[in-house]
Amino acid sequence: MKATLKESTQQKTRTNLQNPKKERQDYQFLTAIKEMINSKSLREEGFNKLQQVDADTLSVKLQVYYHYIKGKYFVLTFKDSNDKDVELLQYANDCYSDMVSFAYKNKFSLKEAKSHFARAYCKYLIATYHPSEDVKNKLFKKVEQISDRILNYNPDNESFLWLKAQLAS
Repeated sequence: MKATLKESTQQKTRTNLQNPKKERQDYQFLTAIKEMINSKSLREEGFNKLQQVDADTLSVKLQVYYHYIKGKYFVLTFKDSNDKDVELLQYANDCYSDMVSFAYKNKFSLKEAKSHFARAYCKYLIATYHPSEDVKNKLFKKVEQISDRILNYNPDNESFLWLKAQLAS
């Protein structure tokens, strides 16, 4: 049964790659959800719509985008909350980790700096608010590694230059 389910999921994903119209519609739908999540007043509605998406039916590229949007929801919810619940950032970090590992497993090159920045910035926020010095140091080191990697290819990336400056202060 597992093999059949896995094969079915792979077939759905392959079908999406072969159907540019479906790919475009899915991308537009996910982008609309992302815009809802960017809006504080529509964020929960957008997240509910995102939860209804069957990510396994999306192409690899759009599954990566799906994880990015999901992580963005948790970061924005954290930033807009008064209690600064670090658990929200940990959920976001999990989404960004899923994004990277899924891309890697599927040999998808994650070239967009904004995806890497979202991941690094989330780790930076967790480190900033986390009570454990050991966790802070580990996360700051990881943020620095991600930043250095991106700046090696794009030395003028303002977001990563800013992030590196935050680490230095």
